[in-house]
Amino acid sequence: MPALDGDKLKPYKPILVALHALPNVGRKRLFQVMLALADMSGDMLTGATLTREVETDRPSPTLAFYLERVHRAWLTSQAGAIKRYRDTERLRQALTEHHVFATQRHLRQRDINVVMWGEKAYPEALAHIPDPPPILYVKGKHELLSTESLAVVGTRRPTPYGMRAARELSQALALAGFTIVSGLAEGIDAIAHRAALSIHGRTVAVLGSSHDHIYPRAHEPLYTEIVEEGAVVSEYPLGTRPSRGLFPERNRLISGLARGVLVVEGHLGSGSMITASHALEQGREVFAVPGPIFSAQSAGPHQLIQEGAKLVRHPADILDELRQGSASWQEKSGIEKSREEKEERNKTDASTTMTGRESLPHELDILLKETKHFDDLVLHTSLAPDTLLALLTPLVLNGTVEKLPGHRYRLRS
Repeated sequence: MPALDGDKLKPYKPILVALHALPNVGRKRLFQVMLALADMSGDMLTGATLTREVETDRPSPTLAFYLERVHRAWLTSQAGAIKRYRDTERLRQALTEHHVFATQRHLRQRDINVVMWGEKAYPEALAHIPDPPPILYVKGKHELLSTESLAVVGTRRPTPYGMRAARELSQALALAGFTIVSGLAEGIDAIAHRAALSIHGRTVAVLGSSHDHIYPRAHEPLYTEIVEEGAVVSEYPLGTRPSRGLFPERNRLISGLARGVLVVEGHLGSGSMITASHALEQGREVFAVPGPIFSAQSAGPHQLIQEGAKLVRHPADILDELRQGSASWQEKSGIEKSREEKEERNKTDASTTMTGRESLPHELDILLKETKHFDDLVLHTSLAPDTLLALLTPLVLNGTVEKLPGHRYRLRS
């Protein structure tokens, strides 16, 4: 994808978003229009000027000026003279000032943040995938799209083994500082999101529809929770209903946002295998959790392992791969290289399980003798949530502190 000057396109942003909301305006065509606009010369007003005028919902010479430029860009991006003029006339009838006002109003009402290709807020990781989205619609903390992330995907019908693997690995990776990216689907996706939320970690959900058509509908409460604590992103304009073809398409964003993809159960040809394929195409790492050889849900991960994906038995298998060259990551996360190493240390030093308590402030050590909610710990210690989480993370992972349901903690007896 050629480089685009975000500053030069900024004045057109409300109109390009409105154009994207029209039927049958796909990624390729929108990029063509953006490139044509970037090549145009002439006087320009600031993006802030047009944004203010659009928010007044009143026609203005400025908006009319930029609308005309977008109409011209549409014309120059078309091939075939007769079709070109016919389509441009239809566009003039559809892409009106009223349509621009209505599109912006609907986005404001839903508190949706729009991030366009070329803007500083556009995630660098997505900018380099083969088929990037020109526009992202984000609810929640849009800055999470640019954090260090790992995608966790898998079957919609996990076994108890798969559920446990997804939950424990996602929690450990979130505790280690990774944003957990998944697709809000039933099964492994939802488990991964909830696991990250359960320890006040970061999570991002990527939709296969627009923000006004959440799928599955049963996950609307989870969607709301992720918006409050993390971020939900879609490449589709409002009014886009879920359809079979959109979910494989959005999978490239799940892998694109992440440094690697972890597959926890999935049959051959499943959506998680499509995500893994995108990851390989994008140069991302692929990890897979092995399972029983007689389970159909193990077929996908086993094939990936045979093809070179890293077999995962423990969070350290992933963190070692992603954090090679960083000598301090284990010290920060408190994750042992393997369970065997932890057992060996316990044999040679009976006090190993308690050494982590030495790093706890005295006040926190006393508080954790009783079960306490995370928010209560923040209140009574006056520690910032991130600082408190950094203190608790290694102790949860080495077994000194027990993490209980409902964001509660206590010292393990």
